[in-house]
Amino acid sequence: TGRAAFTRAWARRRCGVVDGRARLFDALLGILARSGHLVLEGDLVRPGPAPAADDPRAARQRLAAELPAAVPFLDLLAATLGGLVPVLTGRRSAMEVLFPGGKADLVEAVYRGNPLAEELNRRLAARIGGLAAAHRCDAPLRVLEVGGGTGGATRAALSALSAWGGPAAYCFTDVARAFVDAAPRGLAPGAGAVAFEARLFDIEAPPPPEVAALGPFDVVIASNVLHATRRVATTLQRLHGVMAPGGALVLNEVVSVQDFATLTCGLTDGWWAFEDAEDRLADAPVLSVDGW
Repeated sequence: TGRAAFTRAWARRRCGVVDGRARLFDALLGILARSGHLVLEGDLVRPGPAPAADDPRAARQRLAAELPAAVPFLDLLAATLGGLVPVLTGRRSAMEVLFPGGKADLVEAVYRGNPLAEELNRRLAARIGGLAAAHRCDAPLRVLEVGGGTGGATRAALSALSAWGGPAAYCFTDVARAFVDAAPRGLAPGAGAVAFEARLFDIEAPPPPEVAALGPFDVVIASNVLHATRRVATTLQRLHGVMAPGGALVLNEVVSVQDFATLTCGLTDGWWAFEDAEDRLADAPVLSVDGW
């Protein structure tokens, strides 16, 4: 196109972007605009000054040497960038890119050993421990985790409950069968005396009988999952319905738009499934602190 302007819709058609990836494509245009490669004027897109590009391999090696903690992020980013075009054009699924061969190693490495993730999990564990210490009911403390995924928050919560030592029952849930099937062997051993269950639960739907029967729940844990629903207000109402009177929701959520998240989590269908755009930040499903 030389230096000519074009519309977003023309660019999507030109690049073969499937309908379900239009939001991701628009967010990528925003990243390119912030880096100076494009200029966005409403629906119109113009080429930018196109700053000289650094050699990505050299840049990656340099950053890895300067900041070894960044290596898991760089590995995941390399995989998702390599799969970006096939995902945009519908030739590959996000799950194939993020979990090659059905393995969670790439994603788990970003969270395990990550100082920020560990700090947030420490805070989550402290909150769980405080709620457990305040539990005065003769019945076990009933805990539900939704969207447990690879179990980063789960391990922190189970550690806090084990340290507390009181009677507790933990229900780990996720919408993905692979995570639920892996939980008994990967997470249950860390439960100690805590009764541990793993069940399928799509928080976009009413809880299935096998989950509802374990409640009502004194504590509901949701770590970076509620944004991945169509309407946050509806999801919160549904979770409120499975909680015991006086129960607590322990929520961990990103509250700003991050390019790394767009280029990794943004490949998934769930990242863009929201229907309440008026409550979300631009080019992302996340809410601000005020939004929450």
